[in-house]
Amino acid sequence: MGREGLYPLVPSLINVLATISSNAEDYYYYKTPCPWLQVKVLKLLQLFPPPEQKRDLNKINELMMRIMNNTEVSKNVNKNNSDHSILFEVFNLIIHYGDDAFEVLRHDTIKLMGQFVDVREPNIRYLALETMSRMANIDRKNQLIKRYIKVFFKNLRDKDISIRKIALNSLFGLCDQRMSGEVVNELLDYLQENNDYELKEEIVLKVAILAEKFAENLNWYIDVIIKLIEYAGDYVNEDLW
Repeated sequence: MGREGLYPLVPSLINVLATISSNAEDYYYYKTPCPWLQVKVLKLLQLFPPPEQKRDLNKINELMMRIMNNTEVSKNVNKNNSDHSILFEVFNLIIHYGDDAFEVLRHDTIKLMGQFVDVREPNIRYLALETMSRMANIDRKNQLIKRYIKVFFKNLRDKDISIRKIALNSLFGLCDQRMSGEVVNELLDYLQENNDYELKEEIVLKVAILAEKFAENLNWYIDVIIKLIEYAGDYVNEDLW
């Protein structure tokens, strides 16, 4: 039996999640009911399409909303880790469901990510940057994400290479015609100001792709390529012309 044959179990998984939320007094971990089981159920739900029955779809959306509303930052590291592991799986399920997730859930996810991308904890920031980039891919018209563009610029200058790399990839994924000039100029400034050998080649390639894709006139495109040669000439190959 393939995965498709297990699809009828989706309503049962949703019921398990509902039961955990309302009736698991004996299985609390730092006041969070069965965090590991919640994570497993949410991961399993991501293996299947959204529920076909409206009742089940509404139920899982309401459960995700409840988890998002009830998750708060705590001074206890263990509680934070368990709660945020659940929360980020909720984000993953919302992204997986796309338009089948309540619009308010998608909106609230972006707002929470906007807070998380600016926290001190690098693991949370990394997950938030990656999640926001994926949210942009399923909701290209949502301008709320674009409000946090300067936070991505800030993380591009982080001392952690993994943060810098995900910030770069996120900027590349988020970029559209309206914000292309700002993103390209910021990446060119970064090349001019920093000798980031670990990212320089990738930045050059991404700037060249964005310039070609969103160029409104030939002069701007040529100006960008000339600056690439000036700031990172050793990384500009003939293919970029």
